[in-house]
Amino acid sequence: MNLNENERTWKEIYDEWEEICWSQFPELSKGVYVRNILIKNSGWEFIGYDWILNKEFENLNPKKFMNCGNSINNGALQTLEYLLKAKDDKELLGAIWIFVFTRYLLHELRRSELKNKDEIVRINKSAEFFLIKRGFFWNTQMKVLLPEMCISNSLLEALTVINQSIILQLNALACSFIRAKYSIIEYNFRKDD
Repeated sequence: MNLNENERTWKEIYDEWEEICWSQFPELSKGVYVRNILIKNSGWEFIGYDWILNKEFENLNPKKFMNCGNSINNGALQTLEYLLKAKDDKELLGAIWIFVFTRYLLHELRRSELKNKDEIVRINKSAEFFLIKRGFFWNTQMKVLLPEMCISNSLLEALTVINQSIILQLNALACSFIRAKYSIIEYNFRKDD
């Protein structure tokens, strides 16, 4: 795929994504919201970010969370960093959500006989091309780029038709689920005064 063809393909994909978001999932076109947690301690200072289940956030003991909380994988943390950098750039947010979901699909379905897997590859590569041009890229060893996935392999394998529209609708559904189920936290360790 040459440069102009890839840009045309991305424009077509993004136009459809934008329509899906406008009509069904408007939250995916908005920057992510960060909840702040201040943790006072006697030793050191630093700021970090993480995904946390909403139900866990409601009863969160910050010190306990930092000492023995669930750890999210590096790929999901990289995605979180990029979502924060994207702020309210709708196209950049769209590219991130599309790329991480399709990368997940390709990883999970690598042994599957799913028809039209080439369509997933085309969408993934177009989003990746756009992101690389903007300076956003994930290490190729990072396969899981989301905190979890709500689309099961059995559901995907049961689909008899895979086209751009279906992939993007599943993509938006999965990413909307993550936005609804998880909070993004910024934990800020500060020295006691």
